[in-house]
Amino acid sequence: MNPERIVISRTVDKVEHVKLLDILSSILDDKKGDSYYYIDIGDVVGYDIEVYSFSENLIEWDCEVLNIGPRAATMMEGRYPNFLWDLNYLLYRHHIGDIKRYIALTSDYIMAVTSEPPEIFVNTFAQAVDFFTKVADIKGVIDIYEEDDREEGQDTI
Repeated sequence: MNPERIVISRTVDKVEHVKLLDILSSILDDKKGDSYYYIDIGDVVGYDIEVYSFSENLIEWDCEVLNIGPRAATMMEGRYPNFLWDLNYLLYRHHIGDIKRYIALTSDYIMAVTSEPPEIFVNTFAQAVDFFTKVADIKGVIDIYEEDDREEGQDTI
């Protein structure tokens, strides 16, 4: 268990700290060492606790896209799931910044196994490639391309 890869939702007192260490040692000893963890603690340690695990690829990608550190990225993923996707989608739709829409053409989509191709809203093609191949780990990617489906003047601010 690497404490640099664990983020806790709130501060704990000494008694809670001892309980938390006991609980976490039993939970996280079985986990892989290349993950990041967000521990959501409710009012009572031992009763109100949830452990979320995030891949190293996801946290590193969040760090690159948002220009933040791994602890902030882990906190963001734990507290606000899908925050980055939602934020970039809104920025894209409202023509704010240089966010682009990238779509991955996959063999599953061509063979009608899935009804929609995967998409991501990011600044660069390299970020889209990293997301599809490392973070989402999508198999059978044939092509990744940029597509702007916004109409001229639509939702501009």
